[in-house]
Amino acid sequence: MIDSPAMAGEIARAFTERIPQRAYRVTLDERSRLRWETCRVKERVRLTIEPGTRLWQRAIVSLLSLLPIEWLL
Repeated sequence: MIDSPAMAGEIARAFTERIPQRAYRVTLDERSRLRWETCRVKERVRLTIEPGTRLWQRAIVSLLSLLPIEWLL
């Protein structure tokens, strides 16, 4: 553990100022589908696909979701 009021203040400031600009809030829509929300330049942006992924990556995840591996979670 680190005992540093200056570092604690900087981390708190990062969580209120910088991190919300780079983070996503994941919600469910009315059909129980995932939605990603973020704020960019004081504007709320809503995405219907997972940010930072390509089509082939989403296709692989969709195929893997069909496997009976839930017991591994």
